[in-house]
Amino acid sequence: MIAFLLVTWLTVAGDVPRSRPIEKCAVSYLDGKGNTSLKFVSSLHVAGIDFLTFQTPSISEGKINGIMCGRESLVPDASDWIVLHAGLPFFISAGDRILALELPDGHLQARMVQGVLTAREQVSVQARLDELQLRFMKSEHESPEPLKK
Repeated sequence: MIAFLLVTWLTVAGDVPRSRPIEKCAVSYLDGKGNTSLKFVSSLHVAGIDFLTFQTPSISEGKINGIMCGRESLVPDASDWIVLHAGLPFFISAGDRILALELPDGHLQARMVQGVLTAREQVSVQARLDELQLRFMKSEHESPEPLKK
């Protein structure tokens, strides 16, 4: 269901200005019927964000339970760990493939929700996860803006 919503959303979302990393982000939330829905938020960007200024967007439709960004590559950005640190699941999509960044027991991991990584992507994703794990561990004494309810 999420994959279908994402593909539809990426098709309709339009172009993003090329002055920043190319991504289109949406929040996921439970609608009134208990179904997961996605809402594009034009002001939401995760790639290149600053740890101290990150704020989870709020939407009138419901409580946000995740963030998904469509990008050209599934390799996580250096700042993607911030979403996890804020307590939200984070998903990256590229084409029809979706990668989930997760933080079970404080250990950063990537899991393919849909599709597979190429051998080259596997190496790049693992290298980035190693870097992000160190950033996450260093940040444990700090915290981004509180989640907006």
